[in-house]
Amino acid sequence: MAHPVCWPSTPEFDPVGLDPAMSLTQDLSPEQSADILLLGCGDPRHILYTLSTDVTCPHVPRKLDITCCDIEPAVLARNIILFTLLEDDTPSNHVWDIFYHFKLTDHTYNVVTTHSRKLANLAESLETWRLSKYGSFIKMVDASSLSELRDLWVLYADFTNLSGERLDRLHREQTSMSERVLVEARTGVSYGLSRSAAGMWNEALGPVNEQFVQYWERGTTSATQKEIKKTTRLNPTFCYSRLGETFAIYDHSFPQGFHFAPAFTPLVFDPAGPATNSAMTKSKQQFKAGCMELQASRKAQSITFRFFAGDALSFCRALDLYNKTSNPQTREFTSPWRGNPIDLTEHFASSPPPPVTFDVIDSSDLSTDLGLFNILLATQPLLKKQPASQAILYTDLGLEKRSASKDFQRSLHCSVSTAALLLGLVPRPYVSLFTSTCVMHMFTITELHSSFVERIAWVDPMSGDQHFHSELRPVICAEPFELIILLANIYREMTEHDSPKPVLTPYVFSSQLRATSEPHFTRETFAILVSRVKSSVERIAWVNPTSGDRHIHSGPDPVISAEPFELIRLLVNIYREMTEHDSPKPVLTPYVLASQLRVTSEPHFTRETFAILVSRVKSRVHLPGGDWAVIVRMIRDLLGVMDHDSGLITHIRDLEVQFRLHDLPVEPMVSDEHFRRKVESSPVFRSWTNVPRLVCVTFIVPSGRLDPIRGEGAEPWPRLVCELGVDNDDRHVTYSSIQAVWGKLIPFPVPTTNYLVEEDPEGFRGTSDLVVSFWADADILASRPYVSLCLRRTQLVVLKYCALGPRLQLFTTRVGGERVHVFRERPMTGEAQPALRYVSSSLVDGEGIKCQLVVPTKGTEGVESLHARIQVDKTVLGGIKPVITQLGPCTLEMAFGNEKKVVAFPYPVRNADCKFSVNRITGWVDVSAPILGPTQIMIGGYPASPFPILQHAHPSPWNVHHLYIDRMPKVDIQQKSRIRKWLIEHTTLQMSDRERIVQQNAQTTGLRSSEILVGVKEMIASLVQDYAGIRTSSQGSITTFGFTEPTYGLYLVIFVGGLRLDLAGATLALECAIVPVSPKTTEHLSSAVTRLESETQVQKLQKTPAEAIAWKHLIPAFVERIRTWPHRVDCEYKAYGEIPLNKNVESDPLCTCGCGIGFSGPEWQDPAWKELLPNATRAAISPLFGVSILEAVAGSASKHQDIKPAIPELEPVDSCWKCGATGRPLLICIKCKRARYCSKDCQVVHWKEHKRECQTPESSY
Repeated sequence: MAHPVCWPSTPEFDPVGLDPAMSLTQDLSPEQSADILLLGCGDPRHILYTLSTDVTCPHVPRKLDITCCDIEPAVLARNIILFTLLEDDTPSNHVWDIFYHFKLTDHTYNVVTTHSRKLANLAESLETWRLSKYGSFIKMVDASSLSELRDLWVLYADFTNLSGERLDRLHREQTSMSERVLVEARTGVSYGLSRSAAGMWNEALGPVNEQFVQYWERGTTSATQKEIKKTTRLNPTFCYSRLGETFAIYDHSFPQGFHFAPAFTPLVFDPAGPATNSAMTKSKQQFKAGCMELQASRKAQSITFRFFAGDALSFCRALDLYNKTSNPQTREFTSPWRGNPIDLTEHFASSPPPPVTFDVIDSSDLSTDLGLFNILLATQPLLKKQPASQAILYTDLGLEKRSASKDFQRSLHCSVSTAALLLGLVPRPYVSLFTSTCVMHMFTITELHSSFVERIAWVDPMSGDQHFHSELRPVICAEPFELIILLANIYREMTEHDSPKPVLTPYVFSSQLRATSEPHFTRETFAILVSRVKSSVERIAWVNPTSGDRHIHSGPDPVISAEPFELIRLLVNIYREMTEHDSPKPVLTPYVLASQLRVTSEPHFTRETFAILVSRVKSRVHLPGGDWAVIVRMIRDLLGVMDHDSGLITHIRDLEVQFRLHDLPVEPMVSDEHFRRKVESSPVFRSWTNVPRLVCVTFIVPSGRLDPIRGEGAEPWPRLVCELGVDNDDRHVTYSSIQAVWGKLIPFPVPTTNYLVEEDPEGFRGTSDLVVSFWADADILASRPYVSLCLRRTQLVVLKYCALGPRLQLFTTRVGGERVHVFRERPMTGEAQPALRYVSSSLVDGEGIKCQLVVPTKGTEGVESLHARIQVDKTVLGGIKPVITQLGPCTLEMAFGNEKKVVAFPYPVRNADCKFSVNRITGWVDVSAPILGPTQIMIGGYPASPFPILQHAHPSPWNVHHLYIDRMPKVDIQQKSRIRKWLIEHTTLQMSDRERIVQQNAQTTGLRSSEILVGVKEMIASLVQDYAGIRTSSQGSITTFGFTEPTYGLYLVIFVGGLRLDLAGATLALECAIVPVSPKTTEHLSSAVTRLESETQVQKLQKTPAEAIAWKHLIPAFVERIRTWPHRVDCEYKAYGEIPLNKNVESDPLCTCGCGIGFSGPEWQDPAWKELLPNATRAAISPLFGVSILEAVAGSASKHQDIKPAIPELEPVDSCWKCGATGRPLLICIKCKRARYCSKDCQVVHWKEHKRECQTPESSY
């Protein structure tokens, strides 16, 4: 497997979700349907919240097809109970009790048991379920999933017949656990419980903690004594899971997946329900709203659910394998520790047919559990290729506050740009340089809460560049050696801690060592990567780095070309990163941070991970100077040298095995003749007529030999590996991609295998032996007669399990004994698994513009620039020097006189440092463009086109999420004392630490053109604070704003109708009416604007021309995010082909399709606005936050005591302070260093006004 097999030292059952509910469709256009894959789906809070807040056009339920995957069948069984109870019109308050209370009344208890019996009867077979009333919208992926769900429903139904002894034991377990939880809860405060209160978390801490205590005291959220006295029955759905029959739920279980902010924020109204200061009451209101929308979707027959009980990585691989072979018999194991295969026959026979790729994939927090790199490799092929899909992957990644950006890059094992080019995925906020959702409140919770969860949206790097189209298809190329080195460096990072050194200090805590002790990859991961690089389809995961460039239109994914040596260097660098902690350094100090050791204690990869990576690169990168057989051989040989030097040579044959399994052209390390002699002389293969290179070694480990790692609370979760070796000899070979199943091998007369696995349903809870299998080299097996089950060596494992000996062997037996079997195919519970079942993609077509990866000759930074070659008519070259213009984030325009050529790149580039050469004889023009990196913030790339609006089937913002404005709670701004601190803190924390410094310096030196985003954030903060009237204690609310520019004057009027809570985004939004003022509209608006200024206070906000242009880009995004109306056939966007319509300050950026729509509410009845509202378009303006995975945020510059409520108005820095003239060198006031003038005359005339504020800048010390 691509993820190590982990011993579950601390198993737990999470019946309810912990993280706040999110909208799964917030990045999709309101018109499109959505195919959604939920990996580690958990409870249905995300689904219910999505339905209750979904922005659609027309206003009918969106067509949704949702596939739910979870390794815990009890999670799915409970979810289906909830969905089917609502289908039967069960009151939502009863459904709430059944789902969230672990103690029930007699009535709700009877509902659970009766309904479970009903479900169990309907689930007798796939056919009976399919024909049931629920089968029309609840589908089963396979028979195994239905069987596991039915077993649970039977247990729930039979709970009434439980013997007194068993029931008493469950009650004792529940009482004991409640007492343990309550001791902690009563003596401290859990900050995580109130996380969904966002900016009001401090107000929520006490009340939420009190309700948490009451929940664990009573087993219910009911508040009345009458109801509490009735809740005496244990909820059977809390008593069964993979742990068996036991009450052992997660100790923070509590209905905290809802949004508590409305309970602690003063509101005018909340669409979910009446005002309350109870978090649980508000949660029930939100739950009811979601239930009602689910029932509405069912009545519209617009929603379908599909359920799979099993491992997320295995399920993704099975779906990908089906997409390549059309064979539903995938032979993928359902999950670690299970012996049954994934059979997709039922899945793809269902009606309506299931999606084969998805618009949205949400991986919840599996990036932390399974490794971010594994998640990217597994999900990327399953995202839709069509640009109109706007396909996206969400990952929730746990990070340390002090080292978030470093931890994030370490989880990728290479630079972000390298990962994007090799995999086709990039974190959208990383290239946007901002995010419209907020985690900053988590940074303000300092005590006992050093980490936070960052929800990252991943997309196709090209998906935001609309200038790209099919004729601009770039081919990614690489020099073989550079590609090999790149991959090898990744491999090194993956496996760095596979050979741990001794821990040299007695002061290292287990929490600090955990990171080194939980690897998440196998050698197979790397083999799969090489195979996947062969085809050139557009794969959209987080996001394609070019997806926000409006110049990139529909067409195939750009193909990257690489010289073999450059490609090798890239892959080697990645390998180094992956394996970095396979040979960990000694811990020399007791002050090692947990964040620094987490990576080394939680390895998420095997050599299979690297194999998958190489397979993926093979499907994306063109090699003009070499073939893949040579590349793979060079990678293996180079990594063999590296592994030998680092003490990891025992893994190199494992890597070769994974290369073979993933259909990579690998040359054997031993010749055919040498191989034949070795296997023929071995007693293992004496009866074999012909011996394949790969064989499956299967052996039986006695249950008692696993006692050393059994036990409650054993940390970390040790990873298991197998070894082939010689007794009392260090010449062992390690294999990390293994499968372990509790049960036994039994003879079964099938031509392909002699045995199958009979699985023990008790699993860990039983006394069965462990059946372990792995693929190995036949020649290695012939010369190493002993097979062992061992623990993977990490720092904490070596420290804790030193009694097992230096090789950490749990069990060793001789090959040829009764406990060891060697097969051609791997035994499963059914038909055996063949070795060579993965299909390699076709090689990349080298046609089109080639983009060659350029890797630095030193260091491991990865790709630093892209080199493209285009053909130009030789007759136009002559003596003309081409002029290069940045057309879009990923597209450059080269002008040769009147002839223009557009060059597309597969990642954002910087025009400023481009180089080119012209061959006037051949007509070839070579362009070298540096990629946009974290050190070139705001120079080229997406910052040059910061807020793209995609125009595929329908306009939709690329990096600003959609909002259903009418279903958002409205803040009561009259209660200033309660909201002032929150709003000031929230708007100030938009700035990253770097931007805070820029902001402070700008007060004396002004903003440079590359720092415009800082000015935009300041303007948003001004709008929020002025509307709320919180700059000073005497200030009133300002509802009308005018944006002005020094030369043109007024170019935008904004009416603010309210301040809304964006619950999922943990932020806020101003509900606005936008009236652009342009020469086109001046004639009929000028008199209305004049009357407006005379009848009401208009707050003028003056900004530079560059900032005004930035707002021209941003306003359409803020409009499109809340659009519920359709664009007309004659829409100006369609006619012009570009959004905004014009970037000039004096031009109108918006189409007129939405004018006058959505202003019927009482907040819009201001008489002064009446004339202008018919020309206004509704919008939602919200803060834009710094990106924690890119740069430091909420650091010392943003401590509460340093936050100032007043945000100074920035004076023009690019124009004369007197006449507003631009485009010439400006003179600077010698005293204040701020004022700027185009001439001495302007300075003299302006001095009378300026001298009142002209002061020498304060010292910065």
